[in-house]
Amino acid sequence: MPHDRIGVLGNPVASGSRLTTAHMLALHADTRGPIEACSVACAAIVLGLIAACSTLSDSGSKSAASRDESPVAEAKAAVKAAAAGEGPDAGPPRESKARSIDGYKRDAARRVYFRNAPHLFDGAPPPVLKSIVVLSIKLDAKGVPLRVSVMRSNGYRDLEQRAIKSVHDAAPLPVPHVAVVKRGSVDYVETWLFRDDGRFQIRSLAEAQASIHE
Repeated sequence: MPHDRIGVLGNPVASGSRLTTAHMLALHADTRGPIEACSVACAAIVLGLIAACSTLSDSGSKSAASRDESPVAEAKAAVKAAAAGEGPDAGPPRESKARSIDGYKRDAARRVYFRNAPHLFDGAPPPVLKSIVVLSIKLDAKGVPLRVSVMRSNGYRDLEQRAIKSVHDAAPLPVPHVAVVKRGSVDYVETWLFRDDGRFQIRSLAEAQASIHE
């Protein structure tokens, strides 16, 4: 009858069980002199500690990843927090630190999401959309809309007006950084993606559009 193996630090390892690198080093140490055995045992302990730290690190990364929310989920959670009386900080920042138009567009879209959460759809945009509305937006240096007009759409006037209204409902948009203010204002173009049920997402924050084959 085979004997049980002895694991690191004297812990028994049942016959037929899988040995880790640390176990093998410890077993190898039994066949050497005292000094060599001590060195190998120390190496086994270090390997065990490294493995443990790696596991904790991976676990922490997964936990952080699981806390990541989509912009839509983030907006709905912020609305719920604000309704629960958790204060003005529940919403997106009122000032943008973005130094580029693309960065500012994302901050502005988050503000629109926060003020229009009931009208958003979850997940990736479907492969076929009911309407795509492109707006031209001009803001003053405090984020107040000076002009919101339709550049392109496929003719659904009610959805054009809903896109325009969503901007005004979110006003003032985040105060832009001086780096994106030109001659006292900020001009940009943004796209609203409307699903069949009339709910929307904004292209700057939307996920990649789903494939028609999915």
